[in-house]
Amino acid sequence: MPHQPGTKVTKPGKAWSLRLPDLVRAAIILAIGCVLTISVAWASAIASTVHRSKARGGTNLQVGMSLITRADQPNSTLTIAKSSDWLASSARLSMSPGKPDLAANPEPAATAEELLEPWCRSLHAEIQIAAAADPGRNFRCLVNACGLPFRCLRTVYSNHWQIDSVQSPSAIGELPLPAGLQSYLTGGTPPVTVPTDPWWPGLALNVAFWSLATWSTLALAAAARRRFRQKKGLCASCGYALHGLSAAAACPECGHLRP
Repeated sequence: MPHQPGTKVTKPGKAWSLRLPDLVRAAIILAIGCVLTISVAWASAIASTVHRSKARGGTNLQVGMSLITRADQPNSTLTIAKSSDWLASSARLSMSPGKPDLAANPEPAATAEELLEPWCRSLHAEIQIAAAADPGRNFRCLVNACGLPFRCLRTVYSNHWQIDSVQSPSAIGELPLPAGLQSYLTGGTPPVTVPTDPWWPGLALNVAFWSLATWSTLALAAAARRRFRQKKGLCASCGYALHGLSAAAACPECGHLRP
């Protein structure tokens, strides 16, 4: 419809925001950020499992280990082992009776807070409580975490056992993939699972990161489209042909002014 005299003329750069309210646009971008956060985390978990199954026979490469003799429980030792790559991270905590063999393990003592990443420090407190309640047992906890750029989803495996009795670990935040897909990816060994237990600080940071990335991508695409239309002599807002009109004239179709 041609632009009529007296009709409100929109300013450059405002037409897109008027077509889609700011709150609705922000909600959509935030939802996309949430979906990307979970999708990237699950993809990194699956890729890490497949990589380990092919490169290391399904085992975690231990890149760091330290033994700590607890001051409040001098007859027990806390062992912390960690492995990490750009796809995923793992931390294993075990508390067992007896002092460490420092001749075989000469690593210097350190605090658990210095050795553990933020996403698994809470497990240190939990294993202390369990060990204090039953000092005659060994306790073990394994946590796998994934997510990019920050770890945000975890699977926690825990069990406690006596020297002559082993119990199956309980899993928190574990979602196995369909059997057919597991067989295709790794042959079924090791099992392929994705984590579902959230670490909220990392989850919030990742949602913010991927939402910002989504907004930046859409903004760059919109800017490129406007630039392309201007070079072709079209209205930057609606794409209407402006050939033969003066540079100061508004678009006859939508009333958008040229920059």
